[in-house]
Formats: sequence, structure tokens, C-alpha cells
Amino acid sequence: MREWRPSALDALLLAFVVASAITVSSLPAIVVLVCMGAVAGARLARDPRRIDPLIALILANEAYWFISAFLLAAVPLSNLLAYQFWRWDGRIFIYYLPFIFFLSVPVSLATARRALACALVFSAVVALLGAAQFTFDISLPFGIHLVETGLGPPGEGTNPVRLFTGFQASHDVTGTYYGLIALTWAVLAVSLPDPELPMSRPLLMVLLGCVFVAFVLAVSRAAYAGLAAALIYQSVRWVRRGWSPRLGTLALVGVAAVAVAVGASASVRARLDVVALGRLGHTSGSDYDVSGRIREWRQTLPLIWASPIIGIGFSRWNDVLEDSPVSPDAGLDAPRFHGLRGLFWLARDVKVLNADVSPHSSYVLRWSEIGAVGVALLACFWLVVWRRLRVVARATQEATFPAALACAAEVCIVFVAVEALFNDAFGAPGEGFPLALIAGLALATAHQPPSHRATERRDIRKGMMGGE
Repeated sequence: MREWRPSALDALLLAFVVASAITVSSLPAIVVLVCMGAVAGARLARDPRRIDPLIALILANEAYWFISAFLLAAVPLSNLLAYQFWRWDGRIFIYYLPFIFFLSVPVSLATARRALACALVFSAVVALLGAAQFTFDISLPFGIHLVETGLGPPGEGTNPVRLFTGFQASHDVTGTYYGLIALTWAVLAVSLPDPELPMSRPLLMVLLGCVFVAFVLAVSRAAYAGLAAALIYQSVRWVRRGWSPRLGTLALVGVAAVAVAVGASASVRARLDVVALGRLGHTSGSDYDVSGRIREWRQTLPLIWASPIIGIGFSRWNDVLEDSPVSPDAGLDAPRFHGLRGLFWLARDVKVLNADVSPHSSYVLRWSEIGAVGVALLACFWLVVWRRLRVVARATQEATFPAALACAAEVCIVFVAVEALFNDAFGAPGEGFPLALIAGLALATAHQPPSHRATERRDIRKGMMGGE
């Protein structure tokens, strides 16, 4: 077999795997994004005629968000350039930048395999150590937790310090991260034969089980709903192909992981109990209860009806709702808004707060802030990505890595699309970067020739069977 010699592209993608976990609120992730942007820019500068139309869609979305905030909603330019803006509302600008890299830089199948394998190993190791710390209450210096485990036992609240900055405030982010890694490798494990995998199948299943445990321990009900919808979507394909030992093994791994996590975590049982028994009140501590999220959605509806076309202005939802909460029955504070109510009504005189608050639904938040125009632009991007992946996944019936990865990325988009009903999955880089890694690699490798490793393994197997 040919010996693997790491390249600069390998190093950059492996760094992005780590950046996907720690998100842009930390300096290393920002450095990685700057490097990816420099590589993509140099590539496009050499051949600008080959700019992918999807890049134009990304830039159109970002231009509209900027215009919505700066020109329409009168957010001061100094605020748009401030760190707090990019830490909260401005994160969505950074969310889509990795796609520009993947749409402009060729990535071989071997490099894509290594990047995804690194993501699985990295996630499994952290998940295993974090689950052990959570289960056996192991103390680490400075109160570090390896895995964000939601609220913990009732009454104890959350620990403010995390190993990964992106996991410090949201169990939904953690649930999405582990859910996307687990879902991707679940689809690859069932779809691909052993020679196409970057590691032995038993090792893959052990690592996958560790990631599943961390996913359950994140106690994100939104991520649970997203994974359930994605598995139902993918199950249609699996049923058509018929039962296989690979699918049976995956089912056993999933059931075992859920049993371990639920048995070890009282908080998992408590949060699931809220929905299962219909108790819509607070479960404990600072947990956002179901009734609270419904109340936020109802408070947002007057904003949508008042300015359905262009919204109240990008980043203005938390300014309006936090400054003086809107009652769905009492109407809005009209003097602070400008325009024609029912057509366009902009929150131009509202104090800028930059609070990390949202109505726990990407669809409700985006429609209220950027209106039907902004939602249509954003939907166009994701529909084009999903359509491309769908075409690649169905272009061949063979169990090839490009087709399997495209299928996995397609299912991951379904996962995030459903989860976004209950949190801002389409606006948080901690949730968007793993999706960009998976979908971006699938787009970048869709038209690449088979990797040397897979070809060599097939030749070896053919030789052992006595083939020519």
C-alpha cells in the first residue's frame, strides 16, 4: 500500500475538524477560517471564471443581512464591527464561509476520508472521557467539563467552564455536533463495504457508540427530534435495499448507547419526561421550558405580521423583545418603528443590546428579522445544496464513497432542518460548522476519482480471490 504523507490540505482540514467543535468564539477557530479563506481566495483569483453559483448565493445572503442591519434597521456600523456583534448576532456571517472553501478547492477522496475519520476519532475520545467524567463525577482543574451535559441533576445548574468554548452555553450545540458526526458515520457504515472504510468495522462501531452516548447525554430535545426525522428519512432507503447485518449491528450499537446514557443520567430522563408526560413547565434551573418557547413564538408573530416582506431588521429580534417584551395581544410600541405596518415596519429606534437570545426557532427568528425576501434567499442556498447532494447520491447504485457521503450529507441537512424548528440551527456556527464540513466535503469530492487507498484495497481483495 502507498504510504500516507500528510499534505497542507490535510492539516488544514484536520484543523477545521477541531474548529468545528470549539467554534468561532475562540482564537484558533478564527485562525483556521482565515487560512481557509486565503486558500479559497487564491484559488478563485487564479481562475475566476470557475466561480460556483453557490458562492454567489452565499455572498447574496450575506450582503442582504448587512443591508438589512445597517441600512434598513439602522444598526450603527461601529456595532457591526464590534466583537459582541460577531459573538452573537453576527455569527451567521461566519457560518457559511467554509462552503466557499469547499466549493473552490479540490479535495481528494483520500483527504475527505481522513478528515471525517479524524472527526469521528476526535469526537469519540472526547465523548468517552466526558461521559466517564459525567457518570463518575470526576473533577478536573478549573471546573472543566469535557462534554456539555445539559443541566445536570435537578437544582445543580450548569458548570460555566468547558474544554471547548463552543460548548459552554448550549446543550443544543453539543447535541447537534455529536448528532451530525454520528449520523454521517452511521450512513457510511451501512452503505460502504469494508474496503471503502478508513478503519476496521469493529473499531468504527466502538467509536460510533461513544459518539451516540455523548449525543444522548447532551439532553437536547431539538437534536433528538432532528435525529429521529433524519433516521426516518434514511430508513426509506434502507428498507428498499433490504435488511443487512450492517444495519442490524448499527441498531444494536444505537440501542446500547441510549441504554447506557439514559441509565447514567438523571437529567436525560428528566428532560424527556417533560414532553412524554405533557408537563410544560420548567424542569430545573435555567432550562428553557416548552411553554416558554411557545410564548416566545407568540410574541414574535406580531413582528412577522407587521413587516412580512423585509422583516424588522437583521439582529433586531432580541433588541425588541429584550428591551420591552411584546405581548401578542397588546400590540407593538409604534413610535419606535418606521414604515407601513403590514408591509414593512423597521425597528430603527430600538436600543442595540447584542444579547444571545432567540425564539428557539430559526424559521421564526429569520422571518421576523429578514422577512420573506431573506428567508427565500437562505432557502435557495440550502435547496440547491440539497438538490446537488441528492443528484450525486442517486447517480450510481454502486456503494462508492462519494455517493455514500452525499447521501449522508443529504440526511444531515434533514437533521438540521427539523432541529431548526426548535432552535437557531441555521444561525449558530457551533451547529453549522460540522454541517459545512460534511456537506462541503461531499460537494468537493463529488466529481473526484476514486482514492488510491480504496483502489489498492480492491486490487488486494481481487488478488486474494484469484481475480485478474
